[in-house]
Amino acid sequence: MKGNTIANYDGYLSGMKKSLEDKLFFEKWLSDAEALVDFGCADGTLLAEIHNRYPKLKLSGIDMNELMLKKLKVKCSTVHSDLPKDPNLDVKPSATVLNLSSVLHEVYSYGSKDYIQAFWRTVNEEGYKYVFIRDMLYEDLQPGKDKYQWHRKLYKHGNLQQLSDFERFHGNLLNKKNIVHFLLKYRYVQNWEREVRENYLSLKAADIVNALYEYDCVYCERYAMPFLRDRLKADFDINFNEMTHVKMVFRLREDA
Repeated sequence: MKGNTIANYDGYLSGMKKSLEDKLFFEKWLSDAEALVDFGCADGTLLAEIHNRYPKLKLSGIDMNELMLKKLKVKCSTVHSDLPKDPNLDVKPSATVLNLSSVLHEVYSYGSKDYIQAFWRTVNEEGYKYVFIRDMLYEDLQPGKDKYQWHRKLYKHGNLQQLSDFERFHGNLLNKKNIVHFLLKYRYVQNWEREVRENYLSLKAADIVNALYEYDCVYCERYAMPFLRDRLKADFDINFNEMTHVKMVFRLREDA
């Protein structure tokens, strides 16, 4: 999978550290796990925190970027791969959980159809006890509401070059989904050339449910990020309460 080059690693990793508690929403499902595989582990900030809380849990960090793996903050099994599987982990999959935090939108944004199919086939065939997912996705529950007001405020208070760049890659900002998409990413100025190309809203909840055909969804929460609401009010005078994020837990079926 190509296309996800990072220009400023320090800025990227700093952003990844935010909302750490939110990323650990799956803690209560770790009680009977022996190992955790973190796909897209970056510098291992999340893995390090998990190790602090669950020192007996075996950990595996998988990332497509070798430079990220060299920055790991915790000792664990590591794999340089674009597939969510660690062949070196000496724990049976039925006692292992898989964490996919803020990575699925990249799989869909940069990956080919064949790669996406291979990705999910690996997860289903591996047979993890649980799969934890935290990511961005958006389905407009109030179509059209506020979009013209938001559009005016973006062009009044926003960076015109950023707005132009975004429309070049994703289309007209009078589309409400596009406005929401822009509001999710405009803050990442240090890696803007990468971020503007990436499709944060590249999948739907139904895509995940259909792809995990060996699993049942046992938890799903759609939510808005409080810090984002505050930031958008300060930067654009926009009142924003859109449900742009999801946390999901899938459990392997007993007959799988």
